[in-house]
Amino acid sequence: MHLYDHPAEITNFRLAGLLNRSVARINFGGASLEVCRITSPCGDIERRFVMKGPSGVHSLLVEATDLKRLNAHWTVFASAPENQIAS
Repeated sequence: MHLYDHPAEITNFRLAGLLNRSVARINFGGASLEVCRITSPCGDIERRFVMKGPSGVHSLLVEATDLKRLNAHWTVFASAPENQIAS
């Protein structure tokens, strides 16, 4: 049984694809990353980077997240042991 290594860094090209919706989601092991529109508790509609996997869900506000921050969160989330799938 082999577990995946660390997820690939999200590049400017992949980020642009997520933001303009030409790329629906990025997957790594059992984790996924996509951009979703979510209604906040105040009723505002926010665009958020949403990471989902067996370990749970984590999201970041798109407007407040640069590529460096997104990569830091994605790398930790996607490489969590719970989010690994044996191949």
